[in-house]
Amino acid sequence: MNTLRGLTIGIIGAGTMGQALIRGLRSCGIPRQALRAADPSPLARRRVRRHYRITVTADNLQLVRRSDVVVLAVKPQQFPELMAEIASVLVPRQLVISIAAGIRLRWLEARLPGIPLVRAMPNLTATVARGFSAIAWGRRATARHRAIAE
Repeated sequence: MNTLRGLTIGIIGAGTMGQALIRGLRSCGIPRQALRAADPSPLARRRVRRHYRITVTADNLQLVRRSDVVVLAVKPQQFPELMAEIASVLVPRQLVISIAAGIRLRWLEARLPGIPLVRAMPNLTATVARGFSAIAWGRRATARHRAIAE
């Protein structure tokens, strides 16, 4: 976890998989102050705030601006709108990790030029801390980005 020390991780999408990631990161020793989440659902925000005691917002742009690593944990059909919303505030020093099924790296790279990208495919068993993930690296992902994603 030394690779993540000092980084702020923002998770867009606080549903089942977003919460599984938060739970997993917390169980690995990531401090709650290093984690943030964004979700449009007041119920999801309340649940995350209550269970994980991390900062939660409805504002994706605020989350992106305050995160070193941005995890996209929304449904694939939400990606076009999400990309249009966040593309202008992402900067090349940030790492974006997508966990959405069916959203290819090529598609992401076309919408987020210059941004280091990783595509990870956790499976549903991640929700009970028994999962695994397949990981693919974007063209701009460095060795450091790979270590962060792993």
